[in-house]
Amino acid sequence: MADIYTLIDRDGTPFQVMAFSPPDGRKRAVRIVILPGANCDAKRYRWLAEPLSAGGAMVLVPNPPQLEHPSPADPKVKKKASFVTIDQLIKTLAMPWEDDQGDGLTFIVGHSLGGSIFLEYLDPAQAMLDPRSGVGAGYAPPVLIHGGVVIGATLQADVMGTTIPWRQNDTALTKPPGLPLLFLAGEFDGMATPELVSDTVSRYMAPTAKVVQKGCNHFGWTEGPGEFDLRQLDGKALIDERQQKQHTLRLVVAFLSTIADERPDAIANALKNAAADGDEVSVR
Repeated sequence: MADIYTLIDRDGTPFQVMAFSPPDGRKRAVRIVILPGANCDAKRYRWLAEPLSAGGAMVLVPNPPQLEHPSPADPKVKKKASFVTIDQLIKTLAMPWEDDQGDGLTFIVGHSLGGSIFLEYLDPAQAMLDPRSGVGAGYAPPVLIHGGVVIGATLQADVMGTTIPWRQNDTALTKPPGLPLLFLAGEFDGMATPELVSDTVSRYMAPTAKVVQKGCNHFGWTEGPGEFDLRQLDGKALIDERQQKQHTLRLVVAFLSTIADERPDAIANALKNAAADGDEVSVR
């Protein structure tokens, strides 16, 4: 059972955060923030939050309301949508946790637009270009992140038949030196295709890892239907959603565990051992 907290962002907008606390006796100095995709309720990520919490982490899932935001196609036009802004992520990261232990590890897992927002959080130039980010000039990520997982997300300009005007397709992207990132792509994801994910990964310096998950699609990473799901843009999965989630959880746990246990050199082997048959794993 998750606790619900209400926070206020820099624009005075309240938003909720679901907090999944680890069981007594299993608590680790680890917190994980899961960033939902656009118009995806936080509850649709219980499949990931609950087992990560059961493993000892404090798991936080922001859940912003439907608001008007600049359209990706034309920032001068506003459209209603719900998604986490960088400012809301910062407010979530400021929540006290584990008796406010300052020496714990912080990981972020982002799906779809949530993954893109996480990548922008790490890259001040990208964050300040995005009119939806909620940050201004002089932005710098205030909280050290120790590792992150980007699921079905890209920072390419040309996505879903639209060119996002503040993005680029081939300029270098930045992240803190040495920060390990894992990118998960679904073989049949029609919204963040494996090709788009690969193009984004290639713009980063190592360390990065990428797994193309065989038979998976975009909405297989969410629970249940959503009113605003663009399923017509997605591909057809060849495995059921339960399998996709199980396979993904194994990869996420394997990746984060190697970092938490200070074994970054073991990432490649850990991912290969956790991968399902037919998954394509690449690490650099």
